[in-house]
Amino acid sequence: MQDILDAADQIVDVVADGREIWAKDRLRQLAVERLLEIIGESANALSHEFRAQYPRVPWSDIIGLRVVLAHHYHRVDPNQGVSLSGDDADAPRRYRGKLSDGGTVTMAMEKQPWGDEFGMCTDKFGVPWLVNISQQQA
Repeated sequence: MQDILDAADQIVDVVADGREIWAKDRLRQLAVERLLEIIGESANALSHEFRAQYPRVPWSDIIGLRVVLAHHYHRVDPNQGVSLSGDDADAPRRYRGKLSDGGTVTMAMEKQPWGDEFGMCTDKFGVPWLVNISQQQA
């Protein structure tokens, strides 16, 4: 799991200079793609038991993205939206704060009717992010 968190932190660093710079810099784009591959491969390496503890995390999508990046790279669209979720409130809030810095909060983080805390933002590159913090089951 630490590899996933480290790669996510590194993505934030790689894209920190803004969308315009990122869009013109193929090496930055490739770095993000590689870090997303690491996230997918690391998610795949987690035990089924561990992943079952976090059923709201879209593990198959995360793992599937790695497959697309590694084998169907010609289909990668850097303008797709991204979903970030977890039940440890600190990490998603920290990432959302970094992602919305220089961007736009399109929906404030608020408790939703389904019980989770949810919000949306568009980062400074124009990429839309959906952030969901799952409520831990009692």
